[in-house]
Amino acid sequence: MQVKILDEQHNAVSWELRRPLVEIELGILGGMLLLIAGLFFVQSAVRWPFIAGVVTLALGAAFYVAFTTPLWERGAMERTPEGGTVTCERRWLLRRELERWEAPLDSVESVGVMPRTVEETDGHVVSAARCYVRLAEGGTLVPLTGWATVESATQLAQSFARAARLPVETA
Repeated sequence: MQVKILDEQHNAVSWELRRPLVEIELGILGGMLLLIAGLFFVQSAVRWPFIAGVVTLALGAAFYVAFTTPLWERGAMERTPEGGTVTCERRWLLRRELERWEAPLDSVESVGVMPRTVEETDGHVVSAARCYVRLAEGGTLVPLTGWATVESATQLAQSFARAARLPVETA
């Protein structure tokens, strides 16, 4: 997934990360239908328990993904003469509430990128990263984005640091 920078100015930046959650859900349900279609033509007495198991597992996986994966994430940072603010929002598919985090820009010490190796197959490494801010009180790390491509998270961290006049941490 890509972090998309919506607006970038000398004192502000806003971004968005959209997840293909609807496509994932349709893929789970489509896989369930294919397995059921294959099991339907099996001439055995145990096909109905297998079909019930496939339906239960697929619906459980679909609900788990819908409850644990945000549909979209948005954030904004604006530096003003009075200090400024950092805001992050997450919208979930099946939850009613909008998850929102806000902090004054004065409480942010630095911004950085947290890389992670997601997959390593036959010598091919796929990595992901998330952009975060370090708060001054206690050095707490607060993620600004979910896991996305390393390039897009790095670009957001650099834009954020330029606009906020903060240092960029290196991992």
